[in-house]
Amino acid sequence: MKSIALTAVLVVGLLAPQAGAPINAMCPVKPKQKARPNLTVVYEGQVIGLCCASCVQRFSDNPKAYVANIPEFKAPDKKPGPCSCEKCVKGFYCVDDQKELLEADLKAGLCPTCGKKPEKCEYCLKTAAGEKTPERARITYACTGCSGTGEFEHDFKHEEPCKKKTAPLKKVCSKSGTGAHVTIPK
Repeated sequence: MKSIALTAVLVVGLLAPQAGAPINAMCPVKPKQKARPNLTVVYEGQVIGLCCASCVQRFSDNPKAYVANIPEFKAPDKKPGPCSCEKCVKGFYCVDDQKELLEADLKAGLCPTCGKKPEKCEYCLKTAAGEKTPERARITYACTGCSGTGEFEHDFKHEEPCKKKTAPLKKVCSKSGTGAHVTIPK
């Protein structure tokens, strides 16, 4: 059965080359052999040429082992997905204890553990399927004009020389690294 499947893959590989010309001139499995334009596979959106049917199978089985042999290959930019939060909420964060606090946790406006006043902050909130307690990711701040980042808006420091010191800071979800895209309800 395995040989029938392998034969079918090889026949399909020989009869139906992938769309477009291969990006490489030499076979990544056997780097001294020229790639044939009619023996190709698509990997991460790029057409890769190979020299023979056995190389098509070997590359298909483990492309990461051979992709380093393709100087023309450009790895796609992998950007984190959107924050996907349900909403943003206000909360508190104790810097000394490094813990998140809800307003109900505070005792007379102070951290119940250390007795100090916690920082006001914002969180991206997301409830996973089947979970009762939502997942929280603290929002941090970044400047679009310089590489400055900060934990809290009130003590944010711009890099020198920043031309956008008066522009509003970008809110960033600390979990996804992308913008916190849902506004805080009033």
